[in-house]
Amino acid sequence: MSQYLLDGAALVTALLIIWGAVAKLLIPLYMWGGKVRCHLKQMVELPGKVDKIVKEVSPNSGTSMKDVVNRIEFRQILHEQKAHAYVSHSPVAFYETDLDGDCVWANKAYLRLLERSEDEVTGKGWISGIHPEDKADVTTAWESAIADKREYAFDYRMVTSSGKIIPLHGEAFPLRDPSGKVLGYVGTIQTQPA
Repeated sequence: MSQYLLDGAALVTALLIIWGAVAKLLIPLYMWGGKVRCHLKQMVELPGKVDKIVKEVSPNSGTSMKDVVNRIEFRQILHEQKAHAYVSHSPVAFYETDLDGDCVWANKAYLRLLERSEDEVTGKGWISGIHPEDKADVTTAWESAIADKREYAFDYRMVTSSGKIIPLHGEAFPLRDPSGKVLGYVGTIQTQPA
């Protein structure tokens, strides 16, 4: 028996697949305890979402599966837009990296703090701003965290574009898919007292 954990867009996809199987093949569908089971011998976990789905697709409610999927998709898109707005405009300096630890995005607070453009910090560009005396230790610790797929925390100094030296504390946390595979990292930097 296969087991899958779903979130967001995967939930909508699973609903469409399940609905297609039910509608076209008339395969009975059973829901209990946050799980969906059908006679295809597949188990799909939908933690915390099944009650909402069952409520929205209650018998004789006049709601079509398409309406339900559209509402779920809309809420997911709205949730993602809110999260992006919060992080993009947060006073906390956030960044995101890929699986190899290369910066793929940094918010405005991060760029403002380091006096750099997004182009200057993406990829391995952020490394160029590390104080020369700290660069070897920071990159070794970062590469070790990436190789071990674990959290990272380090105190170091960055040099801004104007030459100002800023003591920082940086942390990064792995972003994992439902199976636990690391997809990249999200992190923060914050100033420390001199």
